[in-house]
Amino acid sequence: MQRYAQVVPLQAIRQVFTYSVPDDLAAAAVGVRAIIPFGRKLVTGVIVGFTDETPTQKLKPLWDVLDASPIWTKEYLDFTSWIAEYYFAPWGEVLRAALPQGMAAESDFRVVPIAKDLTDSATLFPEKRETKRELLLRLVAQNPAGIGMKALRKKMGTSALAAIIKECEAQGLVAVHATDVALRAKPKLVRFLRLSESLLYNADNLREAFDELEKHSPRQAAVAALLLEHYHKEKTGLPVAAITAKTGASSAALHRLVEKEYAVEYTIETIRSSFSQFADETPTPPNVVLNTAQRDAVTTLQSAVAEGTYTAFLLHGVTGSGKTQVYIEVIKTVLAQGRAVITLVPEISLTPQLIGRYRAHFGEQVAVLHSKMGIGERYDAWRGVQSGKHNVIIGVRSAVFAPVKNLGLIVADEEHESSFKQSDPPRYNARDCAVVRAQMQHAVAVLGSATPSLESYYNAATGKYRLLELPERADGALMPEVMAVNMRDARKKHEVRDSISFTLRDHIALRLKKREGIILLQNRRGFAPVQQCMDCGASPQCPHCSVTLTFHKVNNLLRCHYCGFTIPAVKACATCGSTDVKLFGAGTQRVEEDVVALFPDAKIVRMDMDTTSRKGSHKTILDSFGSGESDILLGTQMVAKGLDFPRVTLVGVINADTQMHLPDFRAGERTFQLLTQVAGRAGRTLAQLGEVIIQTSNPDEEAIKCALQHDFKSFYALELQKRRELMYPPYSRIIMVELKGKDEKIVQEHAGMLAKRIEPRKGSEILGPQQAPIQKLRDEYRWRILIKNNKDADPSGAIIRASVQRALDEYAAHHATRAVRVIVDVDPQGV
Repeated sequence: MQRYAQVVPLQAIRQVFTYSVPDDLAAAAVGVRAIIPFGRKLVTGVIVGFTDETPTQKLKPLWDVLDASPIWTKEYLDFTSWIAEYYFAPWGEVLRAALPQGMAAESDFRVVPIAKDLTDSATLFPEKRETKRELLLRLVAQNPAGIGMKALRKKMGTSALAAIIKECEAQGLVAVHATDVALRAKPKLVRFLRLSESLLYNADNLREAFDELEKHSPRQAAVAALLLEHYHKEKTGLPVAAITAKTGASSAALHRLVEKEYAVEYTIETIRSSFSQFADETPTPPNVVLNTAQRDAVTTLQSAVAEGTYTAFLLHGVTGSGKTQVYIEVIKTVLAQGRAVITLVPEISLTPQLIGRYRAHFGEQVAVLHSKMGIGERYDAWRGVQSGKHNVIIGVRSAVFAPVKNLGLIVADEEHESSFKQSDPPRYNARDCAVVRAQMQHAVAVLGSATPSLESYYNAATGKYRLLELPERADGALMPEVMAVNMRDARKKHEVRDSISFTLRDHIALRLKKREGIILLQNRRGFAPVQQCMDCGASPQCPHCSVTLTFHKVNNLLRCHYCGFTIPAVKACATCGSTDVKLFGAGTQRVEEDVVALFPDAKIVRMDMDTTSRKGSHKTILDSFGSGESDILLGTQMVAKGLDFPRVTLVGVINADTQMHLPDFRAGERTFQLLTQVAGRAGRTLAQLGEVIIQTSNPDEEAIKCALQHDFKSFYALELQKRRELMYPPYSRIIMVELKGKDEKIVQEHAGMLAKRIEPRKGSEILGPQQAPIQKLRDEYRWRILIKNNKDADPSGAIIRASVQRALDEYAAHHATRAVRVIVDVDPQGV
């Protein structure tokens, strides 16, 4: 009986396609990757179902399948389908994001000449301009082995080739063949060589072989001797690379040994791992004693895990309260049940310490998934998870897609972090997806933070989540003393040198004298944010974005932190020609210089986007600081969370106001979170009381005042009142529709057309269209429509999502143009 598979191409296409299944593709099943003909290409898709309905038209067959058995379960596909529906994303785009890079293959078709007279096509019409058909035939004739569709499109300057090729194919002039499909992510096979059994187990043969080799091929004799010695020790062969390195033998020499049947070549798959960079982490002592609050939290979570049903918890613990140890104790219970665990962290910089602690307890069951891993490493780790070899997964937001089959617990550590939200398609929030995945797979979800997001704390307060609290530090250490330095007053009194107040300077000097660790936070990279003309006030602007360029002293460049555009720093104003151009503000590079000028003997390591681009750089920096090799760790928000260094007794915040006045309703919340988190890096042992010095020009702001007192609940109450009055989350859901394009007028017009099609619903408010705060990015102008939806009127958000989807469909049917891109961002982080 003919089968028909429903396949989702791993493309940004909102459709499921049906293909016939050839009889010889018995492995075709739900959850298997398949190669499908798609237009004039072969692409990877995922089989999501089968249908018994007889098609009304002839269907293309599946080209091949890539998996011997399903890589995803039906419930996993349901989870990705929910993400696609909730976040207005094509399902194939979500499935592609769920795969390691290199596991989605695309191939091309080649057009091959078959008619004998095709080679004369180039001279048939010398007196007139070639038609597209004639040009195509000439190009094909010039490539007897065939020419790919990509090359044809480029040389002919058009993508509309399908009809011409089909016509030529029907006339017997050309044939269309598919090229091989190549996957970038493959198992790593290592070539080995060992002596043949006829030599190993026959002394006469062995002696004769060595006599012949020593007489005629000394280099081959050296290889044979090495293989024999190694076999006696290890009972295995040696990698070819090791043999050539030790003996200097060429590949040809090794090949001749195999030809003579003196040696046998074989391959072994080698699992690539990034664990080598974490191998020297200090294990957590197994005899950690939990305090009362930790024990209560562990008991509650273990009971929930034992029930085997979905429950979501908010674990609210002050910095240093031992949330990680709570996770570890609960994970032990999950593994004892034969189930798996996913732990999400917001930053790659948080993984080294966490991996060290997890591996001390769970060894080879731990797998890491993050973007800094090589394609091969990530592929091998992913396969280890998919096969069940690894049951404890740690990773950044994409790890929410880890293909575990029996999920028991999913943890989102530092759940308040905005980096859990994906900024590129598909624009999912890993924290929220973690909760939904736990619900769909009957697992326990734990969101942990010292500074929970207002939405999560509100969910706990209203009973959607269960609240667990750790009000004290795990080992009885006291919370650090926090003080603010009013920089306006300090400048008036001339008590500031560059970016460092005298108060902070004196405290740094004291801690350096005691050989204690110091963390300095400046949440802005580069040297100085602005290079400004003192005569006319102009600053160099990015030609592609509506932002000023940031000065980087390294290489003396001005750089755009949005699109990467760089130019040499200006010596004269481009507007008025004045040479009176100065730098204003301070980034991490400038602060580093200021600290070096004050403390030339101190060893400083800087941790920001500019210093952590290389693989393993996070660990290198943190190891240097943690070991005491470096005295001061200076960085952006990377240094503010999750780090646990007992030697740190002083934290300094260079400028607490960098986020305060951004045009975002979460600006105050993020300022409070950042200050509280970085303050929590200080004084994490009983031996030392930590100190935190916050430099600010706005000491009366509620976010800063509450951070000084470690007072989350007061800040929560104050901020919640503002959100209620303005109908912002957690009282509403927000959908932001953004339109982008090269022509500002066209973008504005289309934003208006789309906004008119969104029907106002009870409890909803439509704002805009209006220009985005940064009007232009990467040469595209941006206009936004903001839809706020009251949760009381539409608790699930299904009504407003349906309304927005109808508007998008109508717009696409009547107004869509390639000149304007439409992007939908559900629950956006920057508003």
